[in-house]
Amino acid sequence: MDPLYDMLKALLFWVNRTLEVEQFAGWSPACRFRPLLEQQRAAVVQPLGSPQQLQMAERLERGIEHLTLSGVPFQTTAPLLLEMAGFHRRAFRSSPHAEEMVLQLQEKYLGAGDVVGMAHCEVKLGDLASAPAGPPEYWGSTVRPGLDSVVSAPLAGSSEPLVGPDKIEDAACHYETARSFFEQAGFRRGLATVELRRGYLATLRARNGGDGDDILRHL
Repeated sequence: MDPLYDMLKALLFWVNRTLEVEQFAGWSPACRFRPLLEQQRAAVVQPLGSPQQLQMAERLERGIEHLTLSGVPFQTTAPLLLEMAGFHRRAFRSSPHAEEMVLQLQEKYLGAGDVVGMAHCEVKLGDLASAPAGPPEYWGSTVRPGLDSVVSAPLAGSSEPLVGPDKIEDAACHYETARSFFEQAGFRRGLATVELRRGYLATLRARNGGDGDDILRHL
């Protein structure tokens, strides 16, 4: 058999197969989710709090809602929704709207019996209260077009807004609830997430005149 003939047949087969896979994957949640990630990356590189950024953020929220209503499981878009809640808090100082986004998602997790999802929502609520410039994982990070990052701005060198004792204790309650959920699920990574934030709260308390020894207990 002619080797060239075999190669041509094989090439034609794989081209057709690739087209079939792409057509099928085009309806998959992952492929439908990708444009939302691209929109999110485009939004975060806009000037912080600008009208363009707000418009893009609102468009992204509508896209997330449309994807969920079209039958894609809400868990698929939940991480992006949590990120957008923090984004609203940082960019537009819109705490009530951000909290509403998280609470609505938490209700869905509750209905699904997803304890880990509920815990992540509690973590985000704590972050909204105590870390308005961004959660601890973002410190010193930056984003540029084309990077696989969801950080809205370099936070190293930017001053963290003053967080009062009431917000600190509010965050502590959310983190403790999250810790309880993570323990219930045996989710060790989640427990580490909470410990990181408890250390951050100790820093805030010391900054506000609290016990500096509390920081050492979280090192």
